[in-house]
Amino acid sequence: MNKRIKGIIALFAGIIVLSGSLIILLNIKPEQGKSGNSQTSATEPQNETVELNRRDPSTVNKVEVSNEEGSFTVLRTSLPQTDGEREQYTIEGYEDLRLENSLLSTLPYNGSDLFSVATVGTRGDGIEKFGLEPPRATVVLHYDSGDAVKFFIGDNSPTATASYFMLDGDDNVYTVAISSVSNFHTRVRDFVSKIIVERPSEENFPIVERVRITRDDLDNDIVIKYDRNEANEELVSGGTAAAHVLTEPFRANLNITYSQNVTHGIFGLNASDFYSIKPTAGDIAEAGLSEPFCTVVTECDNGVTYTFLMSEPFIDESGSKSHYAMLEGGNVIYIVSAENAVWGTISIIDFTSYLVYSSMVWDIRTMTVTGRDFDTVIFEGEGTDKTNYVLTKNGEAFDNERFRLFYSFLLSTAAEDVAYDKPIPNGKPLVRIEIKDAKLDRGAQYIEYYEDTLFTCLFVINGETKYTCSKSYVDTLIGNIRRIHTGEAYVTKWS
Repeated sequence: MNKRIKGIIALFAGIIVLSGSLIILLNIKPEQGKSGNSQTSATEPQNETVELNRRDPSTVNKVEVSNEEGSFTVLRTSLPQTDGEREQYTIEGYEDLRLENSLLSTLPYNGSDLFSVATVGTRGDGIEKFGLEPPRATVVLHYDSGDAVKFFIGDNSPTATASYFMLDGDDNVYTVAISSVSNFHTRVRDFVSKIIVERPSEENFPIVERVRITRDDLDNDIVIKYDRNEANEELVSGGTAAAHVLTEPFRANLNITYSQNVTHGIFGLNASDFYSIKPTAGDIAEAGLSEPFCTVVTECDNGVTYTFLMSEPFIDESGSKSHYAMLEGGNVIYIVSAENAVWGTISIIDFTSYLVYSSMVWDIRTMTVTGRDFDTVIFEGEGTDKTNYVLTKNGEAFDNERFRLFYSFLLSTAAEDVAYDKPIPNGKPLVRIEIKDAKLDRGAQYIEYYEDTLFTCLFVINGETKYTCSKSYVDTLIGNIRRIHTGEAYVTKWS
């Protein structure tokens, strides 16, 4: 038998196999009673597109939704006032919650722009096999005209891109794009915003006047206040200092980078999930918020105060450290990550500034350096910048650049731990630096370094113990004070 005849026989065999497969497929009927992504299909689908509901969505004033998760009613609360705005919506009975308007708006908009993908059957075929008896969701759109459009959503079709669908009063069963109807399967909590306090626009951003952190594992409250001197860029050295200062349990400058979440973290704070919506007193107690582990009070200059309550940290399902949290008087208990809600775990040393000295070098009018084992040095300067600054050391002219280098070393004083509860040691400090600044109106600032342990020193700022630092730093400082007179290069590293 030649190759051509063999090819013809193979072709006819293939046609017979394909015809048999087609007959089998056409006689497969959808399974009954399945929900979700069922493997149902229709016997004779008609792929002609049908306009199911095509109306102006902005005229929808109410949407009633009933699905396997429950029932809720969406109400339009306002119409656009300017170009670019959209209608505003709420959920009946949840008007006091912050809701995601963009998500709510998909219900009237998607429901008013519905077209079929195909017509797959009729009521007489038995609609239970399409998940429509009972339906997985029932929706009624109410329009300003007084008209109401009711429809039913069934299972997803085998294509996983369409859902079975019926219009009230129409016996046909259609498929529609899943993207058009998926939000009708949602719960009320899916529309609740996870943003706890909305972040204001830059032009409306309030000044945070004070933040108080009360926490069970702290002996003293942490209090931070807005400091108008620090906020004045002409008065501060810039760099790491913030416009807020720590005032309790001691006074200290803040690191502008690390303190932002402490002072302004309430704005735009985003939850990872919800613990309870419209919680009962029992829910609040179970979440550990009737007697909170941590309370953060943020007072703003616009008269608004936010009191944020947090539970002890716990490890959530993802393995991350989190807290249950809510605004005092609020109606949602959130789950927030410890990384975002820093108040529950942060230490003072984490956000205070290591910048002990706050003066700009050319603003220094006098700097007096005294100590145990070296002669007193008194610098006096006049001027506004390095080009016109005139400096003396113990009454004699001194090189500006050499003075700047010495002050730069002072700026490198690095806090290693908080020591505000330690008493000031008796006796003379190892080093005492007193500075009078031309711009700051606080009077003289003085920093004293005392021995603490074999490896650490206390430094005291204006009579208050604040931090500890490395003993090797203070030893190097004393060496550099002696080098002021010799002209030797200052040592800038220590072990």
